[in-house]
Amino acid sequence: MLLRRGAVSCTLSIAPITHYRYWTVNNGETGGAMLRKPVKAADTPLVRAINEIGDGWMLLIVWAAGQHVSRFDEFQRELGVARNILAERLRRLVDNGLLEKTPIAEGARRMEYRLTQKGAALTEALEALNSWGESWASSAPGAMLRAAE
Repeated sequence: MLLRRGAVSCTLSIAPITHYRYWTVNNGETGGAMLRKPVKAADTPLVRAINEIGDGWMLLIVWAAGQHVSRFDEFQRELGVARNILAERLRRLVDNGLLEKTPIAEGARRMEYRLTQKGAALTEALEALNSWGESWASSAPGAMLRAAE
């Protein structure tokens, strides 16, 4: 479906993955924006995993924690994420049991985040995704598209 607004045209496509659908909005340039919104949640392992993980920031936080990043300021420096978003994602990862939050020292107000066993298991999947990215996701916008043509 092609949507037009002013001089900008957008392509809207819906591609089902099991019973989980994505609304993808692409502005016609390489790497357009992708908005994810569940249309119908199914009780499958893939959908449960996607719901548990949440979004890309959460994956990057888990990846960074696997690379021995453990403090709020370190996550922010490594990832370049806004403080409010980082705080929310860390809270969700702790709530979901992927990270544990502990004081740096007894009585300290500053906290440290460590992977739980569940979070460490996710880093194995992220290593596979990282390998896939090295092989198939180019850092130059549109390079893979040009190579495939």
